[in-house]
Amino acid sequence: MKINHKGIDTNTFYPFENQLILKYEYGCDTILLYIGSVGKNYGFHNFINLLPKILKLHKVTHVDIIRHVPEMGYIINFIKKYNIEKQFQLLGVKPNKEFLFYINNSDIGIGRFIQSKYVQFYMLTKCIEYMACEKLFITTPISEDVVHNYDTGIVIHIDFDEKDKTDNLIMLIEDNKLREELGGNGLKKVNKQFNWEVIMKKINTDFLKITNWNMLNLLNIMIISHLNCRAFNLGE
Repeated sequence: MKINHKGIDTNTFYPFENQLILKYEYGCDTILLYIGSVGKNYGFHNFINLLPKILKLHKVTHVDIIRHVPEMGYIINFIKKYNIEKQFQLLGVKPNKEFLFYINNSDIGIGRFIQSKYVQFYMLTKCIEYMACEKLFITTPISEDVVHNYDTGIVIHIDFDEKDKTDNLIMLIEDNKLREELGGNGLKKVNKQFNWEVIMKKINTDFLKITNWNMLNLLNIMIISHLNCRAFNLGE
């Protein structure tokens, strides 16, 4: 089975220069960004459970959460329990056009934190949006077309113990050079594989291959049918 991602409009998602606005506002030096549902299908609980230790070690790290939060009460109680309210921003629902601002003002994108047997089919749009803005991300396995470990992001596994998962996030918070390297790789991959122009060329090429294959087979069927009819009429 061949799957083409719908692609990214690189006129909508792109890196821009002024990326310190939220850092000045929060008084922090690193921002983790989570965009999307906090439901169990995305493993949000697996992610948030790592944060108390990380945020206590890194007092100048903040977490931004965008989109619908059906379990707001749980999250508020959780961050109060661990006294990390000042390092959290629950931003609620934002229009897609504002994602550009928040992605560019963050340092590390958060992908999925849940394992799936259908991993090869997952091409998370939000991860490609991070890449288009030259930001790396951390995720459990998704399609290798999007990320291999240490190319455009960090791939972890849910069966890693908590220390391994925590250490990977801490490494990204502390290693600015690695973030820049993987973010740069992501932008290159988007321009090569995931912008709309490239995607449309792929779809057109695949369509022509299918059309040509079908036409060739139809021609063969017509020739065989003609020969069979001729043989029948001649009594051969």
